[in-house]
Amino acid sequence: MRVLVFALGEDDAPRVVQFARQLGAVVDVVVAASHLSSGAARIAGVGRVLAPDRPCDGSAEAVAALLASLASEYDVVAAEANSLCGDALPRAAAQLGAPMVSHVVAIEDGALLHPVQAGRAIAATRVDPLFFCTVRGDAFAAAPLGSHPAPIVPVPAPPAGDTIRLVRAAARHTDSGLTQARAVVGLGRGAANPAFSARAAALAEALGAAVAGTRPAVDAGAVPESALVGQSGRSISPDLYIALGVSGAWQHFAGVRDAKTIVAINSDAHAPIFEWADYAWVADLEGALPELLAALKR
Repeated sequence: MRVLVFALGEDDAPRVVQFARQLGAVVDVVVAASHLSSGAARIAGVGRVLAPDRPCDGSAEAVAALLASLASEYDVVAAEANSLCGDALPRAAAQLGAPMVSHVVAIEDGALLHPVQAGRAIAATRVDPLFFCTVRGDAFAAAPLGSHPAPIVPVPAPPAGDTIRLVRAAARHTDSGLTQARAVVGLGRGAANPAFSARAAALAEALGAAVAGTRPAVDAGAVPESALVGQSGRSISPDLYIALGVSGAWQHFAGVRDAKTIVAINSDAHAPIFEWADYAWVADLEGALPELLAALKR
């Protein structure tokens, strides 16, 4: 079996490569841009690193075109489950008439295990090659570094069109350590304004935490698309997750259900998040955040 792993950022490839190694596969990595080539080449188990002759990670359409152009040599095309790859891989699969499995969390007896019904259940799916899949990065340990770097092979990127952007645009999609963070501060609709965003950033700094958000917070511009957590974004498993103004819909809970401790602050005493939070504080964020920051400083 041959697996092609797409690496959007430096933190993506090692965990998806570990998933591919569990398939007993020959693994190649295609990087989003040439500056990621040397890092991907050092991962144990990687046979080759494919480096496009120009960056193509600015849009889902460009990534889909790249993967579709390379897929014929492989049985599986895999990438980390994030907002961009969650858009790009289904596009590539549709172009080739191939099946797509999202948010794989384990492999059991040759079947791919993945959450369904917004995380309420786990399904086991078997598919024949060729298939595409996204993999939850926090569900697999990172593959170690190898003793000898894999060869780097240039490949032509598909015709540019007007959807391919400069690699600098990919900063919106990078992980920034979110999936590896031990503590995460999450912003919901109730915290999606500039005043609360600044205080949340101060809270995250005091805790050494990363900042994430729900879809309403992303749409409001409070956090970037790369920090979206939930069914349509990333899944995380930090030691501590502090939810600020998060209502607690299942679409978001699917992305944080593996957090070890969940703290929720919300002014609505009937918010669904209080049903699954370990610690609940019914309070207005305007008063709660300064109080919490003051307590941390003490």
